[in-house]
Amino acid sequence: MSGEWLVFHEGRKDAPHVLLLPGVNCGAWFWLNGLPYLLPQFNVWAFNNPGVDGTVCPMVLSINKIVDLLLAAVEKDIGHDVPLMVVGHSMGGYVAQLVARELGDRVKRLVLVSTSRGQPDTTRDISQMVTHLGQDFWQQEMEVLKDPYEGLKVFFHEDFYTNHEPAYAAYINARNLYWPGKRVTAKHLAAGGQFASMAWVQQLTMPTLVVHGKDDILVTEQSGHGLAQSIPHARYWPVLRCGHFPMLEHENFWPRVIDFLHGDDTVGEDAGQNAQSSVWGW
Repeated sequence: MSGEWLVFHEGRKDAPHVLLLPGVNCGAWFWLNGLPYLLPQFNVWAFNNPGVDGTVCPMVLSINKIVDLLLAAVEKDIGHDVPLMVVGHSMGGYVAQLVARELGDRVKRLVLVSTSRGQPDTTRDISQMVTHLGQDFWQQEMEVLKDPYEGLKVFFHEDFYTNHEPAYAAYINARNLYWPGKRVTAKHLAAGGQFASMAWVQQLTMPTLVVHGKDDILVTEQSGHGLAQSIPHARYWPVLRCGHFPMLEHENFWPRVIDFLHGDDTVGEDAGQNAQSSVWGW
């Protein structure tokens, strides 16, 4: 186990710095499939959430506490004035929003994937998921504990685990290898369940790309679109035939995100109330 908060993958000396923030019970390992796209044109810093891969998990955990731990690591390992581009997935999207709020203009580009403004969207999303699955959230968690390969399929579009089974199996194997256990997972879920940015997310002024699978049952597309509409300079990319993991499920995820990080503001569509969103399939 590394015990490191930030795992560094070095790009070119003058390359921009990208900070990758994963979701519940995930760490730096989650982003490995993106490295062939990101390197060497970016210096990549991947975060280990508390309790993952040897990092410490505080007794009481919140998104604010995760951000405190992350920013201390950023100060130590990257420096206090280095510009950053930030990519956050799911709970990592909550962390990314708060990091962007704390660092302000230092965050040059923000990518939010399969995430929302938190409460009250979270309560509605969980209710809809329960209706969809016909069982409550914790029953679903027990299914995942019993058989991750089968239990996690509900969070992907069936095209992925059917037509790209080796990639799905590789994800499951990596998740099992780095899984931090039930206690840490419960702390992550509790921290995410308390997060709410609805009152301040409109203060984020950096160019932002919100990416959301149209078949995501964990965080609904309604919540993802609501997040995009709340951020002044956001573009919205709803991904066809995709669940909660666009970076794994969609072949064009990394090329499109990298275009955006390089300054292409035509990725996705304007997220305004009356805008028509584009959809790219396989």
